[in-house]
Amino acid sequence: MKKCSYCGRDNTDDAVNCHECGTEFATEPAAINFDELVSLGTYRNYESAHIAAALLESHGFHCCLNADDCGGMMPLFGSGVKLFVRATEIEEAQRILHSQEPAPRPKDDELIVPDLPKPVIVAGIWVLYGTGLILNIWDGIFCLSGGFVGVQGLVYFWLSMALGSLCVYVMYRSFKNYQIQKQRKPTD
Repeated sequence: MKKCSYCGRDNTDDAVNCHECGTEFATEPAAINFDELVSLGTYRNYESAHIAAALLESHGFHCCLNADDCGGMMPLFGSGVKLFVRATEIEEAQRILHSQEPAPRPKDDELIVPDLPKPVIVAGIWVLYGTGLILNIWDGIFCLSGGFVGVQGLVYFWLSMALGSLCVYVMYRSFKNYQIQKQRKPTD
């Protein structure tokens, strides 16, 4: 008898769902006989091996990965990550792995959002970073006039110059991006 993990009702052993609440019983995956597996290839890292295994599993293959690197503790001493499939499926698995072409690159006009940036966003960036620029210019003048002396004055001066430059750059790029998008906007 199978006992439902949700409602606790006893069901027959051949039941797929609980007769009381309808909860689906977990099914055991088909056991893989490791004697019938052969190595399809060796990958340098786990990520590459998992990508290949996921591709094959999406086509219905049963895959196993094996790496002799002490569970990831000594990756330099291992010989890579081996991908195993059934011996009867090796030719088809190799065909699937080798037939993968890189995804087509989207065209430039597909990457660009055809909507024009809102002027309020550009104005908001100018207000925020313009204020920062004014404060950094004021701080630089204050440092040069002797408001801060020694190392503290030097640090404040160069910090204000760097942040002021960042503010100018962000304001320039927001305006430039607005102009570029305005030129590319399709006419309705």
